[in-house]
Amino acid sequence: MPASERVDAPSGAPPSLGVGGRVATVVVTDLEGRGALAACRTLARAGYRVVGTATSRLAPGGWSRACSRRVLLPNPREDVRAYVDALAAALAVEGADLLVPGSDAALLAISAGRDALPSGVRTGLADPDVVLRSTDKVAVGDAAGRVGIDVPGTVDCADVTAAREAAARLGYPVVLKPPRSVAVDGRMLRERTSRRVECDLELASAFAELGPPLLVQEAVPGAVHSIAGVVVDGTLRGAVAARYRRTWPAEAGAAAYAETIVADAELLRRVEALVVSLGWNGIFEVELVPRSDGSYAVIDFNPRIYGSLALSAAAGAPLVTIWCDALLGREDGFKVAAPGIGYRCEDFDARHLLSDLGRRRPRAALEVLRPHRHVVHAYADLRDPAPVVVRWTAGIARRLRTR
Repeated sequence: MPASERVDAPSGAPPSLGVGGRVATVVVTDLEGRGALAACRTLARAGYRVVGTATSRLAPGGWSRACSRRVLLPNPREDVRAYVDALAAALAVEGADLLVPGSDAALLAISAGRDALPSGVRTGLADPDVVLRSTDKVAVGDAAGRVGIDVPGTVDCADVTAAREAAARLGYPVVLKPPRSVAVDGRMLRERTSRRVECDLELASAFAELGPPLLVQEAVPGAVHSIAGVVVDGTLRGAVAARYRRTWPAEAGAAAYAETIVADAELLRRVEALVVSLGWNGIFEVELVPRSDGSYAVIDFNPRIYGSLALSAAAGAPLVTIWCDALLGREDGFKVAAPGIGYRCEDFDARHLLSDLGRRRPRAALEVLRPHRHVVHAYADLRDPAPVVVRWTAGIARRLRTR
């Protein structure tokens, strides 16, 4: 059975929209992630009762006041069936109305084991083949091309020799990517990362570390742009357009500092067409890089809660609330994020600062330190201070142990 622990309930939350005369309960998985923490905070402030799941007591989201209860589950990466069985038990005990996966691992595990979940829990999950297609980088690239979104040059390589030949054709730097970030392997989930490489020597080392097969992809220069949203029954219900001003790792990583921008109407239309063509239903994020000719190249697709989700609520388009409201049959029109709202991931910007200082780049370091108005943080929140304390304390403890 999963282990449940009572934590502080949110204070000052607005009256919840009830289900059958009671408060609607949402279970959000993966409290380890900053996206899940943002989802919990957003939903609690919208009036939902939030229960979070994690595989560790040191998960930052588990200490959030937004969670009325924290449930400890097995790691889905180690045993999919044990995870799904424990999650199903927790959903039944908590009387859950809705379930929101917080990672690729949880999404794939829940999709594979959906028949074990209590029948009354709304997930909005697409069919299993749609989930697999939406987490397949090649399939997403093919779908993007069909709706008029550019795709970086990409070659599927089974060995390092083929990878070297592909890199020579594409030109360094290139990015090595697994066809899927997470893949079901029997009862386990195999999780793999991507890597940017600058030369043959780096490519050989990274290929050996990441393991075949791998996609060798053109590294498109430029600032990453993000279009996130919610699609419900083939219609876009909310959208957030943002530009990443800094990423970590600096050359090819997640948002360290981002800012909402005015959404390009044509790009928004094509992104909606991409998501609908995949058959996806729910929250998503598409990452793109603008080319010099004005087109955009899609570099990633996240069919789930994503890291900088906090920006959506701060900018007036709370995607996770829009999605949960839709699952309960509620509509509130189309919402688009206001421009000029910032997002900072404290972890990544701290690493940026140390890197810039170490490389004697004072201007870049000062840019990291420069204060901004209207900024939401990944972990820090004066109304909910514990997650950032737990995050930094746990991080310091890990570093001390590895010395």
